[in-house]
Amino acid sequence: MDVFSKKFINNKIGVLGLGLSGVSAVKYLKSIGKEVYAWDDSAKVRNNNDCLEINIVDLSLKNYLKNIDILLVSPGVPLSNNIIVIAKKLGKFITSDIEIFWQKESVEKNNFIAVSGSNGKSTVSSIIYHIMKFSGLSVKLGGNIGIPVLDLVPFKKKGTYVLELSSYQLELISKFKASISILTNISPDHIDRHGSLKNYIVAKEKIFKNQSMEDIFIINLDNDLCRLLYEKLSKRNNHPKIFSISLKKRIQNSVYFDKDILIDFTGEKELEIGRIEDLTLLKGDHNKENIACAVAACLLNNVSHQNIKDGLSSFKNLPNRMDEVTTYKNITFINDSKSTNIISSIAAIKCYKKVIWIAGGQDKNENLEQLLHVNKHILAGFFIGTSGEKFKKFFEKYFLSKNSIYLKNAMNDAITCALRLKHPVAILFSPGCASFDQFKNFEVRGEIFISEVKKLKNRYLE
Repeated sequence: MDVFSKKFINNKIGVLGLGLSGVSAVKYLKSIGKEVYAWDDSAKVRNNNDCLEINIVDLSLKNYLKNIDILLVSPGVPLSNNIIVIAKKLGKFITSDIEIFWQKESVEKNNFIAVSGSNGKSTVSSIIYHIMKFSGLSVKLGGNIGIPVLDLVPFKKKGTYVLELSSYQLELISKFKASISILTNISPDHIDRHGSLKNYIVAKEKIFKNQSMEDIFIINLDNDLCRLLYEKLSKRNNHPKIFSISLKKRIQNSVYFDKDILIDFTGEKELEIGRIEDLTLLKGDHNKENIACAVAACLLNNVSHQNIKDGLSSFKNLPNRMDEVTTYKNITFINDSKSTNIISSIAAIKCYKKVIWIAGGQDKNENLEQLLHVNKHILAGFFIGTSGEKFKKFFEKYFLSKNSIYLKNAMNDAITCALRLKHPVAILFSPGCASFDQFKNFEVRGEIFISEVKKLKNRYLE
């Protein structure tokens, strides 16, 4: 029995953060007879969770922390939080729902596929789940996407958990390891949380930290920061089997694209799976990378080429990710609200020849010059949120730009602009920023965009 297991015998556990994961953890811990003490720094969140019938107490008071052995921290809570700092000084074991879930449903009983990356992790996780389910395999999807892990219903027999893991969730990994882990890419993100790009990369590295020779790690060799991790991991003793994906490189132990043809090189021979246009409706090079990552994981789980082809053909875009809401005359409306960083917006913009771009939100202080190599696609930009003025000032020398402040205004500005044109144009809502300045989350932001599209279509186009 390891240190974690010994401490987990204790009946008193603290939970910090009462978002989806925190509430899920509270309910699970209560169900197995633990005495739970919980806290959230937001009074509104605390009041909304009175129905949990638990002790909601200020865990910063040392008397409470002294009486628990384990503090379970929700992913939304930064490790600099005062309660965590105090708990560490008191020698308390800091953990997460991912760790508890893994110990409960460990690799000895089930397979785990863990997916992370700055962009594409939701799409990759969802494609893997979709193909494996289509193939008749026992599989469940959770983590940072959809269902908190402790809400996942256990398999009756052995199955595969596909878990999307953010850098926030990876920070607190201790024992967790996946039989297959995937790193889609790394670009500067969440620096406000991690403090530096170096710390962010250290968090991402944890996805393969506990893997050994019997495990598999899949990595994107086209990404510079991933390639550095690939070289670092290759030198480690007892490292997992490394497989790569690429749109540029032909290398053994990989899934790669030869122009538009997807190639399986996970074995001794190169085998053609199919042309991208025959496999999927997903657009863009970023989705080629996502598909290659997902296909590699499926191949290494012994899924056949035919099941992969059939599964891919029936997979649809995720909500809020490059979702074509509607078209009318020359205008296509695209909801890419899930775009929370500049790299993801670049990927979206590249998919269309002529774009009227709606962007902005809570600024992550990213380098906007990254967008200049795709600005030829952009006819106009209408910007919102706390970053709106910054975006407007930067881009106004390259294309028509306006700080519209609010999404409703930006939609009016965009459609007025689009109606003056005769050629096909995409009104692309790809914010490239976090949503929290004006919206609860990116899902709500996407719902409001769709609602505004419907209103404006009725008003202007019909």
